[in-house]
Amino acid sequence: MSELADLVILLDDEKYAACNIKFVIVGTPTGVLEYFVKTKNLESVSNRIEEIPKVSGFNLPMISTLTSNGFNNILNLKINNGEIDEISEHVFRVTLGLAQRVQEYLLKLAFQITDNKFYYSELLHKSDLDWLKSAFRKNYTTIESHLDDGLKKYSLNNHVVFCIGEIKIHQFSAEDIFALIEEKFEFVTGSKDMVYDILKKMTEGDSPILRKNPKTYHFRIVDSRYLMCIRTMMYVNGNNGFVEKKNFTF
Repeated sequence: MSELADLVILLDDEKYAACNIKFVIVGTPTGVLEYFVKTKNLESVSNRIEEIPKVSGFNLPMISTLTSNGFNNILNLKINNGEIDEISEHVFRVTLGLAQRVQEYLLKLAFQITDNKFYYSELLHKSDLDWLKSAFRKNYTTIESHLDDGLKKYSLNNHVVFCIGEIKIHQFSAEDIFALIEEKFEFVTGSKDMVYDILKKMTEGDSPILRKNPKTYHFRIVDSRYLMCIRTMMYVNGNNGFVEKKNFTF
């Protein structure tokens, strides 16, 4: 990153400025300046980089239209309106509406439906597995390492991970997560401090799930793939109200 920072600054040199050279930095999520935070020229670089606004994804009606058109008009699978709604809501939730991920998921589901001759809800679970296998193996394994096994009836770790998938804000604190746990679940043990320790642990190791703001007590998800994976693999057991994970065999 130091070499790239030097190149960015060099663009102001007379010799290069005459050529009107521009760099395009691609393949990064929003917050590109964070990649330069440890360079000695952060301030100079920040004055020379303009971050393009994040491309908006599909909303729910768009996914519903895409699903209906693809499955019924093109593939002639005869999916009824209620099933289109069920599929669209699930796809929107787990893919975050990101166009590439929506396309990937619907392709997996299309194969499941054509193989089984008709649609039924269990195919969403099978498509979840196919989708995770195709792009999220590492993310699944990393998240799984922060969960408690099924022998524990109640797990604060599991509830924290689940609520990371439910939070609606980009940066969140332990207080935000604990408040969400209290809102969604009747039976709650633990404290804000315990939640903070769990979140902090997720910033450590070779494959961190979260990144902590060095100046505040807020966290954010390192990669949207972790969020998609959490939403796909974690669920609330309707029989006991506890958070559990879907067991996938890769």
